[in-house]
Amino acid sequence: MAVQGPIVITGASSGIGAACARYLDALGFTVWAGVRSTQDGEALTRLTSSRLRVLMLDVTDPASIEAARKTLAEATRDTGLAGLVNNAGISVAGPLELLPLSEVRTQFEVNVIGVLAVTQALLPLLRLARGRIVNISSIAGLAATPFLGAYCSSKFALEAMSDALRLELVLRFGGRGRGGAARCRWSSRVRSSRRYGNGLRCRPRAPSVVSSRRHSLCMLSRCPGCRR
Repeated sequence: MAVQGPIVITGASSGIGAACARYLDALGFTVWAGVRSTQDGEALTRLTSSRLRVLMLDVTDPASIEAARKTLAEATRDTGLAGLVNNAGISVAGPLELLPLSEVRTQFEVNVIGVLAVTQALLPLLRLARGRIVNISSIAGLAATPFLGAYCSSKFALEAMSDALRLELVLRFGGRGRGGAARCRWSSRVRSSRRYGNGLRCRPRAPSVVSSRRHSLCMLSRCPGCRR
């Protein structure tokens, strides 16, 4: 199997992040799996190939982000990053009337500010490889529900930030059409993910941003829902 480019995945210790890490590793990518504990990293390495690298990363800690950036810069200085999957996220539940503001702030620190902080830190490496940024969003970013107001608000914010960032990148760095920026509206069917999951090999002229709703893994310039 040919080795693909390096990809960073935040929040890779469990759930969607771990599934993405295992799937992309199986496709031949060099996965840098962002976790917050060595135990989580060791558990993931037992399920993947020797290509997978554990990256200690807390998206709410500037020092942790800077340390991860330095590690990645040293390891990928000649190639850059083929992709960044901003997956790390939490859900704070409860009626907005009663939620402690400290918990609401934490919700946004992880789901919104953390995404931007990691993206800012790694954009130089993504530009080097003309890579792809994937922000894992949610249907909660389109329709709010009671008792999940803080979580839904953070996902609405992530949708808006992804929209703005993709346009800023295409305007600043001269990408054209969907190769420079994509907006995904397709479903989360595993069949579609498997069919198009190797799309990271494309090389748009500028780093592009995909807001991935319904937890679909879309890193594609050929996404059927994004064709125009």
